[in-house]
Amino acid sequence: MILTLAVSGYRSLRDIVLPLDRITLVTGANGSGKSSLYRSIRLLAEVSQGQAIASLAAEGGLNSTLWAGPEAFSRAMKQGEVPVQGTVRKGVVSLKLGFADEDYGYAIDLGLPADAGRSLFSMDPEIKAEALWAGEALSRSNEIAARNGPTVRVLNAHGQRIPVFQNLARFDSMMTHAADPKDGLELLV
Repeated sequence: MILTLAVSGYRSLRDIVLPLDRITLVTGANGSGKSSLYRSIRLLAEVSQGQAIASLAAEGGLNSTLWAGPEAFSRAMKQGEVPVQGTVRKGVVSLKLGFADEDYGYAIDLGLPADAGRSLFSMDPEIKAEALWAGEALSRSNEIAARNGPTVRVLNAHGQRIPVFQNLARFDSMMTHAADPKDGLELLV
């Protein structure tokens, strides 16, 4: 059973960590984020099946799925003096999704290439980081597999973190490409 769902930067969900129970009912007014929550769960499921980029493309691209509000809230916004609305982004673009259950947890960070120039592909999303761990919370001691940029490391049968990819394409997930019955069995599961 999924115990926790975490979403950051997806549509109307700025930062949310949602504890779940056997039955969790999500209610709220129109425009409060119910559909965004559901769609983020669907996107997370598609990511684990290697469909992150195709799923984002179906939603209109990464920019269409990003948090639409401001990068930071001004004092005037917090006091209700001016409306809360988005601005031109200056910071790093990031969409983070994750879950944890009693046995495993998984998280992914999607963004735009750092070297985004004038190429037609400069707005294509890339996977910045991924992690798979045992238990409810990620720590160095329970990390099973991790990706940072193009490098994927997995915990082998001897308890060593070994690189299995040094140049994984920025759009490929470690969930589908690093899964191996010998080193990376948990990624298969």
